Amino acid sequence: MAKPDNFFGRQAKKIIAGKIYKHFIGICKYVFSLSFKSDLDTCNMYQERLNLLHEFTALSFGRPLLASEERAFYDAFNRHMIDLVYSLPVSMQTESLLFLMQYAGMRIGEKLDLFRNYHSPSWSFLYWIGHAEKVSRRLTPDEMECAAGAQAMAMFLHSLDDHIHDGSMTPSHLLLLLRSQAWLLMKEKLIRFTGGNAVDRATIDDFINTYYEGISSRATLSGLDEYCRLFRRQMATWTLIPYLASLKRYRDRSFADDIKEAYECFGIAWRLLDDINDVEEDMHNHEHSAVYYLLPRQWQILWDSHETVRDINELMLHIHAADTIDTLILTAEKYLLRAETIVRDRGMTELADELMTLRGPLALWLHDRP
Repeated sequence: MAKPDNFFGRQAKKIIAGKIYKHFIGICKYVFSLSFKSDLDTCNMYQERLNLLHEFTALSFGRPLLASEERAFYDAFNRHMIDLVYSLPVSMQTESLLFLMQYAGMRIGEKLDLFRNYHSPSWSFLYWIGHAEKVSRRLTPDEMECAAGAQAMAMFLHSLDDHIHDGSMTPSHLLLLLRSQAWLLMKEKLIRFTGGNAVDRATIDDFINTYYEGISSRATLSGLDEYCRLFRRQMATWTLIPYLASLKRYRDRSFADDIKEAYECFGIAWRLLDDINDVEEDMHNHEHSAVYYLLPRQWQILWDSHETVRDINELMLHIHAADTIDTLILTAEKYLLRAETIVRDRGMTELADELMTLRGPLALWLHDRP
C-alpha cells in the first residue's frame, strides 16, 4: 500500500525553502553592495589622495634672480666638479662626467649646471661673505677658490652619501672612486684655505666628526624639534666652509656663529620642504620624515605597518585633516625668516633678500589657507 502524499508537509517545505532563498539573495545583494561601496569609497579616497599629493609635491621655494657677478661665481662653482672629474684616472673620466650630468638631470649639450637642484643660498652664502662691503680683511682669489671648491665637494658628498645610504644608489667602483676623491679634494682645499692653522684644523675635524655623528645616529627621536636638531649635525660639512670664511674675513667668532646658525636654519627649512614633497614616497618606504614626527602615535604605527592602498589613503587624509603639512610649512617659513633676520642684522642685505624670495611661496600658501 502506497504511503499517502503529505501535501501540507511538502508545501511547508517549499514555502520555507523559498523564504530561505529570498533571504540568501538578499544577503548576497547586501554583501555585494557593501563591497561595491567599499571599492567606491577607496576610489574616492584615492582620488582625493592624488589631489593632495599634487598640492604637496608642487610646493617649492621661490627662485631669486642672480646678479651677473653672482651668476659668474656660480658658473665657476660648477667647474669645481669638472676639476673633480679631471682628478680621476683617465679611464674613469668620461663615465664620471656622464654620471654627474645624469645625477643633476642634465642632457648632453646643455650648459654645465651640476647644482641646478640646489637652492642658491647653499652656495651664495659663501659668495656674499666674500663680497660684503665695509670689511677691512678681504679674502684673496686663492682663498675664495679654495673655499668654493671645498663647498662644492661638501654639497656633492652630502647628497651622494644620502642616496647611497638610503639604497637609491647601488655602490659601485665609480661611486666609491668619486666619493673618496671628492673627500680628498675637500680636505686639501680646506687645509690650503686655513694655511695649516692648528685652531682651524681642529675646527675642521670637529665639524666633520659632528657630520658623522649625525648621519650615523640611531637615536630614537621624540618629535620634530629633535629631528631638526639632528639635521643640524648632519649638515655640518655644509656649514663648515661659510663658518671658516666668516671667521677669516670678519675675525669675529660671534659673526661666524651667526652665519652658521643662519645657514642651518636655511638647511632645515629645505629639509622640511623636501619631506613635504616626498611624503608619499617616505610613507611607502616607512621612512621617518618630519611628517611622521607630527603624527599621533596610532598614525605613526600605521605609517610603520601599512599594507594596503586603503591604509595609505587613510594616512594621507588624516595628514590633511590634521593640518600636518600646514604646520610643517609654517615651521619651514619660520626657519627661513630666522635665517633672513640674522643675515640682514649682520648687514648682508642681498643674501637676506634671497632668503626672503625663497620664503615667498610658503608665506603665500599660509596666507591663502582657510
